[in-house]
Amino acid sequence: MSENMFNLNIERAVLSAIMFDPQIFEEIASKLEPHDFYLPFHQHVFVAMEDLSREDKPIDEEFLKTKLNATKNYDEVALLDIMTANAISNTHAYIEEIKSRSTKRALATLATTIKKVTIEDDLPTDEIMNLVEKKLYEITQNSTSEDFRESKEITLSMIEEINRLKALGNAKLLGIDTGFRNLNDKTQGFGKGDLVIIAARPAMGKTSLVLNMTQRAIERGEGVAFFSLEMPAEQLMLRLLSTETSIPLQKLRVGDLTDEQWSRLSKSADTMATRKLFVDDGGYATIHHVRSKLRKLKGQHPEITMAIIDYLQLMSGDNKEGRQQVISEISRGLKQLARELQIPILALSQLNRGVESRDNKRPMLSDLRESGCLSGDSIIVDSKNGKRYRIDELVENKNLLPMKTKSMDKDLKVNSFTITNAFFSGEKLTYTLTTKSGKTINATANHKFYRVDGWIRLDNLKIGDKIATPDRVHLNVEKDTLCDNELILLAHLLGDGSILKGQPYHYTNEDMQNINVVKKVAKELFNIDARVVQQKTWWHVYLPSPYHLTHNKKHPITLWYERLNIERVRSYDKRVPDVVFESSNRAIKLFLKHLWATDGSITIQKQKNRNKITVYYATTSYILGKQVQSLLLRLGIISTIREVKQIKEDKEYRSSYHISIQGKENLENFLNNVGSFGKRGENSEVYLRNLAEIKTNPNNGCVDKMVWQTHIKEAKDKQNFSWRVVCEKLKMSYCGSTLFKSGISKERMQKLAEFLENKKITNLAYSDIYWDEIISIKENKKEKTYDLTVDSVHNFVANDIIVHNSIEQDADIVMFVYRDDVYREAAEKEKEMKAKADGKDYENKFQNKLEEDTELILGKHRNGPTGTVKLIFQKQFTRFVDAPGENDYPIVHESEYNENIDNRDMGNINLPII
Repeated sequence: MSENMFNLNIERAVLSAIMFDPQIFEEIASKLEPHDFYLPFHQHVFVAMEDLSREDKPIDEEFLKTKLNATKNYDEVALLDIMTANAISNTHAYIEEIKSRSTKRALATLATTIKKVTIEDDLPTDEIMNLVEKKLYEITQNSTSEDFRESKEITLSMIEEINRLKALGNAKLLGIDTGFRNLNDKTQGFGKGDLVIIAARPAMGKTSLVLNMTQRAIERGEGVAFFSLEMPAEQLMLRLLSTETSIPLQKLRVGDLTDEQWSRLSKSADTMATRKLFVDDGGYATIHHVRSKLRKLKGQHPEITMAIIDYLQLMSGDNKEGRQQVISEISRGLKQLARELQIPILALSQLNRGVESRDNKRPMLSDLRESGCLSGDSIIVDSKNGKRYRIDELVENKNLLPMKTKSMDKDLKVNSFTITNAFFSGEKLTYTLTTKSGKTINATANHKFYRVDGWIRLDNLKIGDKIATPDRVHLNVEKDTLCDNELILLAHLLGDGSILKGQPYHYTNEDMQNINVVKKVAKELFNIDARVVQQKTWWHVYLPSPYHLTHNKKHPITLWYERLNIERVRSYDKRVPDVVFESSNRAIKLFLKHLWATDGSITIQKQKNRNKITVYYATTSYILGKQVQSLLLRLGIISTIREVKQIKEDKEYRSSYHISIQGKENLENFLNNVGSFGKRGENSEVYLRNLAEIKTNPNNGCVDKMVWQTHIKEAKDKQNFSWRVVCEKLKMSYCGSTLFKSGISKERMQKLAEFLENKKITNLAYSDIYWDEIISIKENKKEKTYDLTVDSVHNFVANDIIVHNSIEQDADIVMFVYRDDVYREAAEKEKEMKAKADGKDYENKFQNKLEEDTELILGKHRNGPTGTVKLIFQKQFTRFVDAPGENDYPIVHESEYNENIDNRDMGNINLPII
């Protein structure tokens, strides 16, 4: 490195001066950091001096040698060079020189980094700009951002912070003053590095609230940066002056002031002109814009203690996957910026109308998450062990989290990702979505599903649209709880067994191979001597207890059922126990092989052009049918469940459900890996030979036809291919617009990917997705709803369908502003207008008040309690003040549900803007 980047003699002189006069160390340590020294040994010496000073020990040769030896950094010659250096009296000039050269080295390192990320790593421009700005800010602020901090440094920093808090005594204000006594009591002030979300419906006064906080901060001599994306700076100042002078805002707007009010206004304006308020009212902001401007402003004005964004939804972002992702990226970026600048950032957020559809209109955390919700019975699978949970179970048992589950990655592969949160979202109207394969899920209108053109809300989907579902749910479960004999017996008893209370346990089947295997495994498992009785063309196998049954002694199969949590019910209520889903693929294949031997069907029908192979399983239990479909999916076998009406002699009986396997690939997979035990499976080889002669003609699971005019058109235009050329490369006849009327199979997508060289097309061609067609969307009912947060990809598999998730806010504190009088006034106005429209008189019962009760609801507080803070809103001056008394209003938290809260229902109403 060039010599102008360091001067070892100056470094030695400063260290020598400290050894000569240890009293000056504190002053020097306040201006220099260990990394400011170029020579590593000099850095070690400075660190040792810091330790000795902290331990109140002498900074001399002997103690330094002890410290350096302890860390294996002692160098006798280098220490002698320091000690023999000329002592200096004017340390200030030497310190400045060391600091200057340290900055030059940091800038040189940054230049190298810029070259690397620009040319070698080829990072996006925005990332490069952010990196450069961040590093420059760190250099100018004399800070470093290292990859790791040692435990020693962290511990010492923590002890210093505890000592600082101890010095405050019983003071409740530990962070930045919020300006409100009651709020300070709850939060201890806003912490340095906190992201605070303040959310509300329009007209609740969230902008007024943060302006009040701003006013009190600048009155204390602190600086505030305010990004106003909706309101001009002049309007903000007008509100501030109204608050400070206690002159009604409306009077200021029209200039209707008395001489005394003019005098007050003039005096307040002069005072306001001297305060440190910085407003950006450009009306456009991205996270890059805010980050760049705030770093620069903070560097110029270190007195800035708080920044405000009004409001989040008006900020722009680059993410093309939906507004929810954009807001998530913005909030995460603001949180990182708050930590970097060590100031709280207050971001306002506007809640959607969903709040007003509830009886209790007090906001809660789920209102802030821009996502829909699912019914509590939605099934989520733990991808580590195959355990299945209802989504409401995960909410009620947070100890289960974090948990891995299956989700769709950006390349359309289905992999395991982490569920970080599960939460109750309120009671909402749900709709039942049903696909062609028979999959169903109950979701709210705003819940999103993945179509080939991206994430689409349920209320924007229509019958015929194709949504993403996994083409297999691969789990690496290796340890089996059930032995093979248990799997075999369980499959046969669920299929053709009769295990009912008060009746003899028995099994019925027409295949002697099945009769013999049930008899064999019952003996080996439970020492049961089965009794076989023939009736016409079938046999009964009776399974008596091997020992005498008394009041306290149960049949071994009863005990077995109880251990597996299986109910003894009739065929239409049967279900597969959870333990089967928690088994390996080998065990699942064995279970299905024997289940198919009961009520399964594998047949071949001779047709004119080719033989048709039909494979299905029949059951009167809808739940069991759905479970069989899920077990097949574990093996990568796509199936369809459909209802089959049972009508004999004009009399309708209980429906049956057929789980059918169709398509050459799925049939081959089933026959090769599952098949059927007994006579039903004896002809599998014959069926496979027939399938080998059949040409694949996929009709189901194809990519939606819209991809022709989107992804494929974009890719072929980029390469200047005509549609005729595309058809030639696919080795198919050109047929004009007829080409666009059909979906595309994976095989054809793979051929397209070979010559179009497009990432989107490649992802579709080699995806883990089965595109399932929607055949029904029906209104269901109002019910409790829930959602998850999944790290990174923000989606998960529920009921074997890929659904979007809610994105957790990165905030440390989330507050909601709620004024009940806003809704009361709006409701009365609505009634009055309706009466006038009907030609009737109506007496408006709402009494306008100058001061209104306000609830500031703390929905999330990372480092403290949640609850409700009482404020008073003074409407004339758009000013909030502390309410007298300390009793909180009752609040229903998101994890709770109370059917009796606030039963007023005022529907959707238009709110006046404050």
